[in-house]
Amino acid sequence: MQYNGVFDIDEGTYLELTRQLFADTEAGKFNLETYPSIFHFVTRFNDPLSLGIENARDRIIAGIGRGKPHYKFFENLDLQFRVSVKDEFAPDMLMVIDACLATNRGIQRTDLDQTLGDLRTLFFRNPADFYSQVKDIHKRMLLPFFDTFPVEETARYLSEMENGLIVQFIALLRTRKNNADHPDFAVEKPFFLALAEKVSTDPHYLSKVGLRWFIFNDLHNTIVDYAKFLLDPVDSLPKNVPPDPSPDRS
Repeated sequence: MQYNGVFDIDEGTYLELTRQLFADTEAGKFNLETYPSIFHFVTRFNDPLSLGIENARDRIIAGIGRGKPHYKFFENLDLQFRVSVKDEFAPDMLMVIDACLATNRGIQRTDLDQTLGDLRTLFFRNPADFYSQVKDIHKRMLLPFFDTFPVEETARYLSEMENGLIVQFIALLRTRKNNADHPDFAVEKPFFLALAEKVSTDPHYLSKVGLRWFIFNDLHNTIVDYAKFLLDPVDSLPKNVPPDPSPDRS
């Protein structure tokens, strides 16, 4: 039905449809981007169900909470909403929108926690698959996740890991540094500082000879270099960067 199609139905039918819409809303049956429009629909024409604006608002917000089990994270949800100070009941509409956005952020956090947990488990169970999962430069490569890793267990696991997999770990850190102009990576600083300390006491690193020592020496240096980068990204950049050849447009 088009928006103006509402004028083609009788009053009783309109009230019944609006009543059913509100009941489904209280049950949380809709998607997050829909609730602000529903608030408008049930309160327009001077609140025909006599709900009371604040009461309708609060019951819709409660319905948003009840629908959590079926929601999916909606990227850029805020772009779906437009409210003007001239809109009817704008402050109440904004409260409904805020509830939608807060719920969406909670879903994102839950999804992220699940992803981080999955990556952590994969690293310790199947590192080859782990490296395959995190190589997407636009997704998990730029996702900070090492801060959720246990330092002791990670150091011990690296000590027991095959040479080729350690080399992949080193390559991963170097790739992340080259693409890590990302403020969220700062949370990984404590992990890598602690890991560098653990690796510096590893027997393979202390042996000072052989292939295994060479790999652990490279591992230690790479971790230290990455930790320094996280501490001060600007200061860690190469100092011999050539000047920008582009003409001065000032």
